[in-house]
Formats: sequence, structure tokens, C-alpha cells
Amino acid sequence: MPHRRHSDRGWEVRKGQVKDSIKRTFAPFAAERSLEFQIQVSSGSPEVIETDPQRLEQVLKNLLSIAIKYTRRGKVTFAVHPGEAGHGSLSVPHNGIGIAKVQQAIVFEAFRQADASNNRKNDGTGLGLFISRQLGHLLIGTLLLASEHWFES
Repeated sequence: MPHRRHSDRGWEVRKGQVKDSIKRTFAPFAAERSLEFQIQVSSGSPEVIETDPQRLEQVLKNLLSIAIKYTRRGKVTFAVHPGEAGHGSLSVPHNGIGIAKVQQAIVFEAFRQADASNNRKNDGTGLGLFISRQLGHLLIGTLLLASEHWFES
């Protein structure tokens, strides 16, 4: 993700650069799984994000990889919205299997997964959301989860 030094406090990342990098990285991954991949940028979202570009990229890669991994059919979207006080808001809506309400808090703990059974369909360490939330805090952001659990047939 290209960026340039903005000040002693941080880096300047352009919205278009984020969009292009995400598309280049994840559109082929989604296509391999026969998923639709969309990028939506709302009007009024900031043109420039002052942040650490490598940490932002790591958070987005974690979230999008998880979304694509747990979506068997349908679509995954990367969306940029205007946020409070001129800040941006990023979201990754998808129609994957979802996470039951009782399990939503544990998925942000290290080495924890919503499905910890031995017969789960996807592997992983259970670190993706934990790392993403920690990096989000370092970037002065918040990682929130909104999910409904459903079972695929």
C-alpha cells in the first residue's frame, strides 16, 4: 500500500490507494471461491487517512481473509464510510456463517475460535481477530463485531 510521510506523528494514506491495494489482493482470492467481491466508498468519507499504513493493511488483510474464508457463497464487501469528527469508518460486511451471540466476546481472545471442535471446516490459530483488535487500539480505532449465527445447508 503506497504512502508518504505526513508528519512526525504519522503517515498519510490515500483512500484510493487502500481501495486499489485491497482490490488487487482480495478480488482474485474471492473469485477462487466463487464469491462476489465488492468495494464501496461512500461520499463524504475522508480522502486521506493519517495512520500507520502497514498496521492498517495488516488489520484489513486479517478481516478480509477471515470474511472470505468463512463465506461459502454470496459476497464479501469492503466498505469505507464517513465517521465521526471527520474520521473514516471501515467495514467488512459478508454473508458467512456468522457467530452466535454467546461466542462473540471470545473470538477476540488469543487462540480462541467460535468453533473450537475437532470437526470444524476451517483451520486457523484463532489469532486473526485478536491481533486485529490490538492493532486497532494502537491505531486509535475500535474493532466491533455485529453478527448473527446461521447454519449452511
